[in-house]
Amino acid sequence: MPKSKKKSWGLLVAISVALLFYITYFETLKGVMPELFAYALFFGILIIALSEWLKGIIRDAVRGALSEEFMLIEGHLREINAKIKSSADPNLPKI
Repeated sequence: MPKSKKKSWGLLVAISVALLFYITYFETLKGVMPELFAYALFFGILIIALSEWLKGIIRDAVRGALSEEFMLIEGHLREINAKIKSSADPNLPKI
């Protein structure tokens, strides 16, 4: 995962934690928003951030595995192509 995405997710989690403490502990908002709603909001944001982060990690792992497989297949195809070219009759016309 690129560093910019890591920083943005870290920033999102930090903002979520700050939002939780701001909403639940500062006196100005204590009467406006109940603590249960503040916790639900915080954990909802945290779960979304973690699921997106995990989705990115899984996507990168799958892409890496697929690219390795494609590189192996490409190598095998190059070997097969080289064998075909080396065993071909030199008197045949080239296409």
